[in-house]
Amino acid sequence: MKKIVTLALCLGTLVSAGAQKTAVDAAKKLAGKTDQLTEARNLINGAMQDASTANDPQTYFIAGKIEFDAFNKANTLKQTKSDYQANEDEMGDQLLNGYKFFLKALELDQLPNEKGQVKPKVTSNINSTLESRVGDYWNSGAYFYNNKNYPKAYEAFYDCGDIASKVKTNMNDSTVAMAFKNAGLMAYSANELDKAADAFKRARLTNAADAETFTYEIASWQAATQKDPSIADTAKQAIREVAEQGVKVFGTQPLFFLNNIVSYMVDNNQYPEAIACVKEYIEKDPENGNLYGLLAFVDERSGNSAEAEANYRKVIANENADFDNLKNAAIFLYKEGTEKLNKVEGNSADARAAKAEILANYFTPASQSAEKARRLNPNDSRLASIIENIDYAITTYF
Repeated sequence: MKKIVTLALCLGTLVSAGAQKTAVDAAKKLAGKTDQLTEARNLINGAMQDASTANDPQTYFIAGKIEFDAFNKANTLKQTKSDYQANEDEMGDQLLNGYKFFLKALELDQLPNEKGQVKPKVTSNINSTLESRVGDYWNSGAYFYNNKNYPKAYEAFYDCGDIASKVKTNMNDSTVAMAFKNAGLMAYSANELDKAADAFKRARLTNAADAETFTYEIASWQAATQKDPSIADTAKQAIREVAEQGVKVFGTQPLFFLNNIVSYMVDNNQYPEAIACVKEYIEKDPENGNLYGLLAFVDERSGNSAEAEANYRKVIANENADFDNLKNAAIFLYKEGTEKLNKVEGNSADARAAKAEILANYFTPASQSAEKARRLNPNDSRLASIIENIDYAITTYF
């Protein structure tokens, strides 16, 4: 009796396998027939759920072919018939779904057979289809972007770059990098920050000529950390990787990348290493006042106020210092001057001399630095508050 039951089960399996193979063949015949698109999808979906055909690359190749054939037919009508109203949303979905199915088919097509041999059956056809359609992903990304569907715009641009990275197309590296960069911008707009960071990374590694892409990748990690503080350590490591490549490619113009490297060191209490790092670049570019501002920041964080003060004064004396460093110099000298002023008591000749020295050495240069900063950015609210405090101190206490 057990043998009969076992035989019945085997027969049931064979029937199921045969039925699903028939379903795959039927779906293949329906590919390209838009009036039977739903039926074709239902047939192939059933085959993807059945154990007998779920791991067959042909199943997913046909699933992808159904989507691409539907897209091709709609795209042809769109280009040849002026009165044809193309459904761009459906066409975009067909591209996105088709690529997902093709990726699965490619994965299964690389698995060894029972003899340990890899003999791809559908890879060549898939690559040919993707090569001819890669530009449509870019166009679809632009369509979704214009309609503010940022998640799908991300997918389309990302797929565009991904396809061009895997098969031979007429896209050069800068165009592929731009596809990934666009994907990153779309993901960032959709607040999908992990996807944004990944897309910007792929853009950076494809073509490292765009400093903006590096900056966006760092910004994505910083925003992701604010959203989820538990990833802070991972984000710091990722940011340092980006910053280190940024410095290698762009040097200290902009200083943003070196700033991030030094900030990483400071956050990990690696003060000697941070100081040595900045001084290395100062030796190469001694006229760059912003490097002295970065060195002053490290000195200040490490508790070395004397060195910080000396370096902030170099910032103030430099004609090329930027807004942030001038503002930081003004804040530092104002705080130092206030501490020293609070220690002066009475109105003796010595006290008046001490106050005059504090005015000349701290409050006046703090005011000068703040005014230079204001010329660079007149609308910064914190700077306005610092200037108000400095002016009040000068008119009240001296």
